[in-house]
Amino acid sequence: MINKLVTQKMKIKLNIESLIENKETILILLSIILLNQFSTIAYIILIFFLLTITNFRNLKIENISYFYIFLSALSILQLFLLRLNIINILISTVFNCTLIIIITAIKSIKSLDQSLERIIKYLFIINFVISISQLVIIWSSNNFTFPYWIENSSEYGMSTGDNIKGIFNYTSYYNAIFNVILLIYFKEIKSYRFQYLSLFLVGICTSNLASFMTIIILVINIFKDNYKISIIGIIIFGLATVIFSMKNIEYVEQTVSNLSFNRTDVDNKSLENTKPTKFPNQTHNSERFNAPKPLNEGLKSMISEQIRGGNSKLYSLKYNFNTWSKSIWNIIMGYGPGNFSSKLAFRASGNKEFGNYPTRQHKTTEEFKNGDLRIYNTIKSMDNSFHSIRLYPFSGFTMLIGEFGIFGLLAFFYFIIIKYFDVKNIINYCNQYLLILVIFSLFEYTFETIPLMVVFSILLNKNNYE
Repeated sequence: MINKLVTQKMKIKLNIESLIENKETILILLSIILLNQFSTIAYIILIFFLLTITNFRNLKIENISYFYIFLSALSILQLFLLRLNIINILISTVFNCTLIIIITAIKSIKSLDQSLERIIKYLFIINFVISISQLVIIWSSNNFTFPYWIENSSEYGMSTGDNIKGIFNYTSYYNAIFNVILLIYFKEIKSYRFQYLSLFLVGICTSNLASFMTIIILVINIFKDNYKISIIGIIIFGLATVIFSMKNIEYVEQTVSNLSFNRTDVDNKSLENTKPTKFPNQTHNSERFNAPKPLNEGLKSMISEQIRGGNSKLYSLKYNFNTWSKSIWNIIMGYGPGNFSSKLAFRASGNKEFGNYPTRQHKTTEEFKNGDLRIYNTIKSMDNSFHSIRLYPFSGFTMLIGEFGIFGLLAFFYFIIIKYFDVKNIINYCNQYLLILVIFSLFEYTFETIPLMVVFSILLNKNNYE
């Protein structure tokens, strides 16, 4: 009996020691899962914690880290040259430092090449369980009526996938894109069961953008590896689309037929010279607000027309280009973090959907207020069917070029595209990760999303860990 107790104590001790040795692995998992909507204070605490447990000696800084180091240095330079809002600079710098330290902490994990596959699979399983649980809860709340087939519902029907957010407590398309990235990884390591499960998750999220990228990846890999596996994947994804996304297919067909690219002229003066009128049941304060900002009815009608015609993204790009190109200084240096179009800009406006911001310091530049903020608030005031990544005025490249100028865009191409792109093997897996990063960044503020950028960093630098 005593021997058994001693043996058990030894096992517990060994398990605790093993846990301590792998504390970095646990930390990375928690960081990726929890750091999507944390405040700046949480970022600072995490930085100090990471610094205490990570051995940074003789570590090679990854190219993605250099990209964020460059953006931080540029924003500090902008602070002195442009006299920008110091709070925006501080939040942006803390965010960049957090991401740099997380990426470097991953690099410091002993035998990462041996544990990388396990880490990613654990992360996938956690996300899979949470996503399926969300689907079951939705199903049970509708008396076990299949939610994707419910007619005339703004919350369910073709919008059901919007509620499958997984570990990302932001939107479902982050979950969908995350699974597209892992689809590539599981194909790379030839883990076909996980590959098909990731296809299933993309299907239940019903993101048209993620579905489009999934089809591209599956078609590309027909010419790369075992074509039978890719064809089976296409069949499985096709069946999932028929089951979960028939209404979305009809929506895409209708949207394409309604596109009118000839109605996206932007009159910047009409956007600037407007007197606000309140939306129903909405209060407004010029210093702080969480509800959509009130719009002039004529302007609201004009923007609504662009949204209904499927042109709001193009409309946003044209407005932002006209604004950005007003002066050579803006073209070269940009407007600075949080001053043009970004998650930080939305946070600074008082919109808590994008994260917290010091309440008494809410400030919004005229360029952002008259452009993407107005477009976004108009979309949010409309029916749920218009709450789509395709219509939101988000773009990682708009953020880079608008807030950091040409230097920001060049930094992306140099530190990420040029450094990682393989010219000799165009369809290799690293290039596929880059393709997803570029496409998604056209539609979302990817560079301001810690979980996704950490995953991209791990996979792009995977060969450096082995």
